[in-house]
Amino acid sequence: MMRAARAGAAVAVVALATGLATCDSGPQPGWLQLRVAGPAADNAGMLLTVIGGPIDSVRSALPTLLTAPPGASSVRMIVAGDAVSGVVAEIFVPDVGDAALYAGAVEQVAAVGTFAQRDPAGYRLTVERR
Repeated sequence: MMRAARAGAAVAVVALATGLATCDSGPQPGWLQLRVAGPAADNAGMLLTVIGGPIDSVRSALPTLLTAPPGASSVRMIVAGDAVSGVVAEIFVPDVGDAALYAGAVEQVAAVGTFAQRDPAGYRLTVERR
């Protein structure tokens, strides 16, 4: 009888520990990627807007990044370089689990060399987890 009670208690402890290990540990601050896709990869620069939730800061591996101070739930930025496409920047947010709340738009696009304006309608900006 005592052995059965101990075995039951051990199972309960393991179940509790497993449950605690899989519990949501709260917000996880971190970086979300901004990925641009479009008809041309030889873009010299883009004006982008991201909205949806709190944005602490912005960074980019491209040589030029200009940002307006992030607002309560949006940021505008210019990214520039020799080939602006793919992952162009990252935003730091209070919870990467809320990535689906964020959305982006490509407002302007300039071509490499001539800096001629391209139609931004063919471009898409997505916000995704790293």
